[in-house]
Amino acid sequence: YCSSIMAVGVINIEVGGVKRPFRFKYLAIKGLAADLNADSLEEIPAKLQNVSLEMIESILYHGFRAGAEYQKMPLDFKREDIEAWLDEDMQFFKPAIEEAKVQLLAAIQGPKSGTVKGSAAAKKP
Repeated sequence: YCSSIMAVGVINIEVGGVKRPFRFKYLAIKGLAADLNADSLEEIPAKLQNVSLEMIESILYHGFRAGAEYQKMPLDFKREDIEAWLDEDMQFFKPAIEEAKVQLLAAIQGPKSGTVKGSAAAKKP
């Protein structure tokens, strides 16, 4: 189902008869947080302790939407299509959910030591 890594944080998953990019970075996390009524990154894991079927659909929708936007592809599906895709093949969501977990954890933990860039990382005189 997961055929290749296209770019950092993007995986290509065949679903609905099409290979689609899945990306779970800021845009997808922001959409998921809104669906969960989470005000901060730290609230998201607690709200995902008991993942409902609707939350799986939300994670998939926001990840595929963000992947399409990142790859500058047309958004040729609606949120309702996720349900039909799952009804057709429930196995495709496993690599997507795993990628979402990895990216969400990275966002919550923040950058590793020595990887911060920009003026905030510059030492003050």
